[in-house]
Amino acid sequence: MNGAAGVDLGEGIEIDFGRRITPTTNSFDTLLVTANTPIGSDDGYVGMTAEKKGNRIRYFPNYDLMNTLDEVIESGQKYQLIIGDGEFRDDIGNINRGFTLEFITK
Repeated sequence: MNGAAGVDLGEGIEIDFGRRITPTTNSFDTLLVTANTPIGSDDGYVGMTAEKKGNRIRYFPNYDLMNTLDEVIESGQKYQLIIGDGEFRDDIGNINRGFTLEFITK
C-alpha cells in the first residue's frame, strides 16, 4: 500500500504485448494520471517505474516519490496510464506511437 490510500498496486499494472519488445530509451518509466487532469497541472500525477520480463512490462507506483510529494492513488477514481511515443520497438523494428490505458481503481 505504501501511502496508496486503500488501493493495492503491489502486483503492479501489467501489459502483455504478445511479442518480444525492447525499450528504445534508458528508462521506460511512465505516468499514472487522474483522468481529465489538465495538462500542466501539478496535481493528479503519480510517477511509475517499470520492470520488463519477456513480452510483459509491469508498472509500479514510485512510492518514495509519492510520499515525498504527498501523492495518493484513490479507490474508485478513474486513471490513465500514459506511455509516450517511441518508447518501445518489436523484433521487426516498429516503434509505438504512444498509448493510454484507462481504468478505475477498486
